[in-house]
Amino acid sequence: MSLLLSTLIVIESFGLLYVGLNVFHLNVADETLYTFSFEILFYFAMFLIFNVREREHFWESRPSKTLLTAMILSMIAATIVTTTGIPGLKPIPLNETLFVAFCTATLSLTLNDLAKFLFVKKTENRW
Repeated sequence: MSLLLSTLIVIESFGLLYVGLNVFHLNVADETLYTFSFEILFYFAMFLIFNVREREHFWESRPSKTLLTAMILSMIAATIVTTTGIPGLKPIPLNETLFVAFCTATLSLTLNDLAKFLFVKKTENRW
């Protein structure tokens, strides 16, 4: 299952990088591409937690209040950091950050969750 999810995330990340390069016109020269790449990795990691904590669909069980609070606060902090900037991460517009958050959430909680669910069901039937 980890190989399946990681492969999907890598493919989806390249798709988001394509958008960053060709739609948002980010580049290495002004270092905004580094921030965009950080966001892709960060948000996929956040939403991956929902997928791996449940063998069924992610909505089958509620995350603990502690986990949910930690994830929400982490996402708020990352959004602030990437839109205001820090050394090593140049600020990018909020709409680009929200685009990455929306796309990673959508891909993780639909396509990746469905792929995980089908994979788990298929491997459970083998044993």
